[in-house]
Amino acid sequence: MPYSSLPGAELEYFFQTVSSAWGLALEEQMGILGSTVEDFLRMSKGAPVGGLARRADMAAKVNSIHASLRLIYSFDQDARDWLRRPNSAPVFGGLTPLQALMRHDADLTLRIANYAQSAGSGDFS
Repeated sequence: MPYSSLPGAELEYFFQTVSSAWGLALEEQMGILGSTVEDFLRMSKGAPVGGLARRADMAAKVNSIHASLRLIYSFDQDARDWLRRPNSAPVFGGLTPLQALMRHDADLTLRIANYAQSAGSGDFS
């Protein structure tokens, strides 16, 4: 299924599950989705905003990272720690995973999702 086929569901999961599990502050959620405060507040209430498909696509990629981290870590706190700890893997460019996600770069987010999926499956080929 394409990332943006169910934008409302992807965004709802991001807001209700991922943001809570990762302990994301409002500014972090906005940075990940590339939203202004006004857009973010309308979107979080289900009101229409421009760029919904783009934001839903980003949420879907982040949701897949969350799913991969759930395979790796038994506790949400461990995933939170991973997000905030500097990572030496080339995909992160010396940043923490959260800092990299907040760059709101779809290609970078997809590379992070692929990295997390590989880590979750143990396949780094």
